[in-house]
Amino acid sequence: DKQTETVTDKPTETVTDKQTETVTDKPIETATDPKETGTDKPTETATDPAETEPSKVDISEWLVEGIVDMVYTGKVLKQDNILVSNDGEYADFTVKYKNNVKAGTATVTIKGIVDYIGEIIASFKIFKAKNPMTVKVNSKTVKAKTLKNKAVTVKKAITVKKSQGAVSYKAVKNSASKGVSITKKGVIKIKKGVYYKKSTLKITVKVTAKGNDNYKKLTKKVTVKIKVK
Repeated sequence: DKQTETVTDKPTETVTDKQTETVTDKPIETATDPKETGTDKPTETATDPAETEPSKVDISEWLVEGIVDMVYTGKVLKQDNILVSNDGEYADFTVKYKNNVKAGTATVTIKGIVDYIGEIIASFKIFKAKNPMTVKVNSKTVKAKTLKNKAVTVKKAITVKKSQGAVSYKAVKNSASKGVSITKKGVIKIKKGVYYKKSTLKITVKVTAKGNDNYKKLTKKVTVKIKVK
């Protein structure tokens, strides 16, 4: 009786347990069959990127919104509200600028990042700014006795500041008192021999700043009064 229990119990427990653990656990890891080994290893070591990572979305044909034209300020100009979208989906992207200081056409290069790829080239206009020229008329007087004997030149009757571009002066037609004129450089001339006793001479002048690459042309009209004593 004792021999029968010993022989039948131990082999049964030992064989059954060891075969179950070995067959179910190790063959998958070791792949003892050469045919299985050749087919299993590529599956374990080589992963298909298309299956493990989602493909990135190309934004090169997507809609760009929020780019507006701007006005020259002398500083770097950037867009604040750029959006890149397609059917309600909005992309992550970086933005790079070119020629975005001076008046003209600025370029915006948009590149997808994170889950997005592709590039979009957009642009916006930088318009010329208003010319900041200011014009001031200064009080001037001349003596009647002097006018009777010689021509008089009146300088600095008009003061111009902050002008952009060359400044020129031109009298408005039929606006000047007799014998009064102005040069392109803003010097007022009163002819000799014209006698003005206690009077006021007048001339209306167009002052023009030509402008430049970044500022518009500007013309202001002023009237100069010269008292004769």
